[in-house]
Amino acid sequence: MAKILFWAKQKTEFLLKIARETNLILSAREARATPQKHWRFLQIAKEKTATISESLILAQIYHKARTFFQENF
Repeated sequence: MAKILFWAKQKTEFLLKIARETNLILSAREARATPQKHWRFLQIAKEKTATISESLILAQIYHKARTFFQENF
């Protein structure tokens, strides 16, 4: 019985590790992808193009992308 519980715990930990690494959420035994932040940041940058110069927009995009990849990879 102890071997079965140990194996089940290892399998669960392994599946959670896979979910974390692939940006998935396990909910009710289904895997769902989380919305990706970088597309939202690009949308915000596009909305601000009328009021901000191009170089400032690019600086914001690079900053947000760098922060995203530092936090998630």
